[in-house]
Amino acid sequence: MPKAISRTVLTIKDGMMDEAREFGESKKDVILRIPKIVGLGWLILSETQMAVVGVYENEQDAVSAGPKASEIFSEMAEFLAAPPERNIYEGEWFYS
Repeated sequence: MPKAISRTVLTIKDGMMDEAREFGESKKDVILRIPKIVGLGWLILSETQMAVVGVYENEQDAVSAGPKASEIFSEMAEFLAAPPERNIYEGEWFYS
C-alpha cells in the first residue's frame, strides 16, 4: 500500500535553530497524536533550514493532517524567517 510523506521546510531565523529544535521536541507527543500519522522526524538542512517529515498511510490522511500541522507551525512564528512550505509526496518509509 502506498504511503504519503509530508515534508515541511522551515526557514529559521539566524541563531534560533536550538530554540526551534527544542520547540519541536516539546511538541512531538502532540504531533504523534495526529490521527493516522505513522511516523515523524526532522532533518537539519543548514544553519537556517530544517525539514519536518510526517509519514501517513495515504495522501488523504496527510492532507487531513494539514490544519493541525499548520496550527503547530503557527506556534513557531517567533523562530521562523519565512512561512513553512508543506508538500505531500508518495513514498515508502522503512522500519528496522
